[in-house]
Order: sequence, then C-alpha cells, then structure tokens
Amino acid sequence: MSMPNKPTPTNGKKFLLCIDDHSDVLAIMSEFLQASGYSVLTASSGHAGLKLLAEHRVDGVIVDYEMPRRMGDAVAKDIRRLHPDLPILMFSGYVPDIPSTAFDNVDVVVTKGERATELLRAIAGMFGPSQPRKPRAGQKLGGGNSPRKKPPARSATKIARRRTG
Repeated sequence: MSMPNKPTPTNGKKFLLCIDDHSDVLAIMSEFLQASGYSVLTASSGHAGLKLLAEHRVDGVIVDYEMPRRMGDAVAKDIRRLHPDLPILMFSGYVPDIPSTAFDNVDVVVTKGERATELLRAIAGMFGPSQPRKPRAGQKLGGGNSPRKKPPARSATKIARRRTG
C-alpha cells in the first residue's frame, strides 16, 4: 500500500511519527525532535499510530516496544506490511529483554536513556543512502555499517540495523 496522498506540511523537514504509551515520553521526544529540526506527530498507542499513519505522509516512525494492548513489534509489523519502505526505529528501555524476532520489522533499535546524540544519529542514519535493510543483532551505532567493539559494561547502547538480503 502506498503512503496517503494527503501531504503534511513540514517546511522541508523530515516528518516523524512517534508512538509511545507514556505521554511524558511523547512530550519530551516531540519537543526534543522539533528542536533538532524534525516535524513530529505523536500517538499514545499502536492503534492511534496506525490511524495517524493512514491519514498523514511521514518519513519515519519511532515506536516503543512495550505498550499495553499491542506491543511495538506487532505495530512495526503492521507498518512494514502497509509501508514496506518506511524507516522504523524501535526506542525502548528494555532492549536486552526483547526477543530478537521483535527486530524483524525495524531498521534500528535504540535504548531509552542513551545520550540524545545517539538517538539523533540513529534517526539520521535511517535516511542515509546506503542503510542495511535487515537487523544485525549486536551491531553498534557508529560509522558505516561495520560493528564497533563492545562498549564498556556501564553503557547500555544497543543498536540493531536491518541487514541486506
């Protein structure tokens, strides 16, 4: 299915849909991303996010994993089915506890609590010209698509990018 024809004015900025069941996270994320040069639309559930996605043309989606009624991986699966080329970032506080199959339909995974620059780098990477398209477990955010050495134990950085093929 193609993106809706209803254009959403973004003044040339990338337009992101953020889906999270915590209103405080959505408010902070929206303000931060707008201050970082993005246009933002928010939804407090997967159902609301899918409804907004049907009504608005967006450039990418940020979705929480653990949400009531519908987990983020199920939402990502629906988004991928409806919009196969739409970049999806999973943003969760529980990345180590998420089953690896949950990453099948997302392009990148970022742990909540990481530095804001890591999130911005991951979002920008979703729009880069040569991004991989299948998750690669354990791949860290950094230059190119080659994994970095494991960060120190105190760092919770967990990034997975989609592999080619």
